[in-house]
Amino acid sequence: MLIQGDGDKERAVSFRERYGWLVPEVAAALERLRDVPIDIAPVWADIDELREQYK
Repeated sequence: MLIQGDGDKERAVSFRERYGWLVPEVAAALERLRDVPIDIAPVWADIDELREQYK
């Protein structure tokens, strides 16, 4: 959070290069979850549309 808050692009790139990867085991586990059905799909509504709809 500090890197983002400080706006330090060089440190952000360095952080991403060091930590921004998945080990193969995690990547494989996430891939197996790809086809798991979800009960509730997130729907993001525009607040202005909601205000108009519920006047």
